Order: sequence, then structure tokens, then C-alpha cells
Amino acid sequence: MGEFDFQRRFEQVGAYTAWITAIALAIALSFDQYKTNHPMTPWLYWVLMASTVFVGLGYTVQLIIGRKTGSKQMGMVQGTVQIAVSTIALTGLCAATGGIEQPYWLFYIVALIPAAVSLPVSFTILAGIAASGGVILASFVAGTLKTENVGALVFVCALIPVTAWYSGVLTDALRRVMERAEHNRAQLGDGVTHLSNVMAQAAEGYLAVDNSISHEALDDEALSALSSAFNDTLESLRSLVTQIRSGGEQIAASAGELLATAEEHAASATQQSSAVSETTSTIE
Repeated sequence: MGEFDFQRRFEQVGAYTAWITAIALAIALSFDQYKTNHPMTPWLYWVLMASTVFVGLGYTVQLIIGRKTGSKQMGMVQGTVQIAVSTIALTGLCAATGGIEQPYWLFYIVALIPAAVSLPVSFTILAGIAASGGVILASFVAGTLKTENVGALVFVCALIPVTAWYSGVLTDALRRVMERAEHNRAQLGDGVTHLSNVMAQAAEGYLAVDNSISHEALDDEALSALSSAFNDTLESLRSLVTQIRSGGEQIAASAGELLATAEEHAASATQQSSAVSETTSTIE
């Protein structure tokens, strides 16, 4: 099974979402343009239609560049520029389509979710607050900043930052889980490599090998159990070698004692032989 790339997967979904959103926006703009009694000027309509295409293309190009360069995460500057451009463009869209009285402010939320993948939580919340300011500015420009729309503005201006905060916290938690998993996998790999080297040295007869593994690697239960079992095996082998060495030393000592006894017996026999020889000579 291949490695799951959290960042790349989000970018891929972001590209798909961008195209789906762009198509939905184009359909909505076309309906407002040709099926309602408040059409936009033709040049503005076509500018907005072109913008929807560029949104989809922008996310697609970002995904392709990431795959070509092997970049796993959009940079801080790139993410900030992206959300800033999106906020400005969506403010213009809302201003041109009636501000708070039209549902196009929902696209602020769509733009904030991909940004939450790359930006810190605090920056994502600030982007949500800026988006709320964009809704207010667009409503002012569109002439819909009225008393009857205050309730809707309060709701929207609270919803967008809260959604940004929630998305930022969620993606940050997922990112931390992935980073922790990668760290644990690296620690496990280091521990297994160390144990393999130790086993190889022990197989060559070097039983004094050091089998110390980092504390972080020992947090893995399977690796800790394997290390403990191997340590027990090494300790048993060392004890066996010590016993064999002690037994050899005892055998050598006993052999020395036997040799000394044999030498004493040989000397005694020699003395007795000399005494016999002397006695024989005296008799003769």
C-alpha cells in the first residue's frame, strides 16, 4: 500500500471542488443574467465568467506544479497570496451581484477551506474576519447595507470566521496526526535497523554488543518486546559463555593438580628406586 499524502490529497480535492464551484457559479450567474429582471452589464458578466474559469485553472495548475516539483505543502507566502486574491475577487463578485442579498457570499467559505490546509489556525481565522469585512464592503458598494439586512449580515459575519476557525483546527489536528505518524515510523525504522545490526554482530560471536535503543523507539510495544527478548537472549548467551569459561578454568586447575600429583609420585618412585639401588649395592 502506498504512502497516504495528506497534503496532496487535500490539494487534489481542492482542485475538484474549485471546478465544481466554478461551474455552479457560472450557472448561477448565467441564470441571474438571462432569467431575472436585474441583469448585469455584459462586460461585467463576461469578466465574472472568465474569473470562474481562472479559479478552476489556478487550483489545477497548483496541483500539477506540486506533483512535478514534489512539493508536499503550499508555502506560507503562497497560501497568504491565494486567500488574499480570493477574498478580493469574491468581494468584487458580491458587490456586483447585490451584496448580502445574494447567496454568493457562501463562496468565501469555499475559498477558506483549502487555505486552512496550508495556513496556521490564527491566519485562517484572520482570513475569515477579512472575508466578513469583504461581505460588509460588498454590501455597502451594492447599496444593500440596510437596516433590514443587519440580521443577515450579523449571521454571515459570525458564520464565516467560525467556519474558518473550525476548518483550521480540524486540518491542523489532522496534520499533527500525520506528522506524529511519520515520526513514529521513522523511529520504528531506526529501531529495527539498530536491532538488525546488533543481531548481525551477535551472530558473528560479539556478545558484548550494545543493544540500547532510544526511549522514543521503545514507545512502540512490538519493538520494545522484541528488544527485551533479544536482550534476554544475549544475557543468557553471556551467562552460558561465562559458565563454560569457568568450567574450563576449573578443568585446567584440576589438570594442574593432577600433573603436580603425578610429578610428586614420579619423584617418590625415583627416590624409592635410588634407595633400592643403594641397598642392593650394600648387600653385595
